[in-house]
Amino acid sequence: TSELRARICSAILMLSASLLCVFDPLLIADISFQLSVTATLGIVLAGMWPVADLEDATDFDKKMKFPLAIATAVIMTFYANAFCLPICSVYFGELAVLSPLGNVVAAPISEAILIISLILVPASLIKPLAVGVGALCDLCCKALEYVSELIANAGLFLNTGSVVLAIS
Repeated sequence: TSELRARICSAILMLSASLLCVFDPLLIADISFQLSVTATLGIVLAGMWPVADLEDATDFDKKMKFPLAIATAVIMTFYANAFCLPICSVYFGELAVLSPLGNVVAAPISEAILIISLILVPASLIKPLAVGVGALCDLCCKALEYVSELIANAGLFLNTGSVVLAIS
């Protein structure tokens, strides 16, 4: 079941994070590590929510006029962002209102970049093919950068107060 899968995945995530911290104890104070672990935990726990149930709803798409893939991406993004909110609030003193939307748009672009990059490696043996695939990858990277800048420059942030962390 999705609940059992989420429990197993969260246990593996916690074990992995713990082992990483054993080998590098300062990692626990690293914001990138904290955000990665909490966002991943949010996504894993989202598997317990009706994402799996949406697959069983045969007429979900017809009633909601909302593709299952988009619904799943929105739910996963919501959970990842919800889990990261406390950390972002502490470190940055503000929360980006549009970040969930940005993640929903950026995720497919990032996946496309990954797939195209994997194709680019063998394509590099044939120069004309490599140029075309490389140009496609560059276009996707520019689209991702544009989306990121657009959302960052929208200026929609919630001020959560100024909190300073000092780790010595």
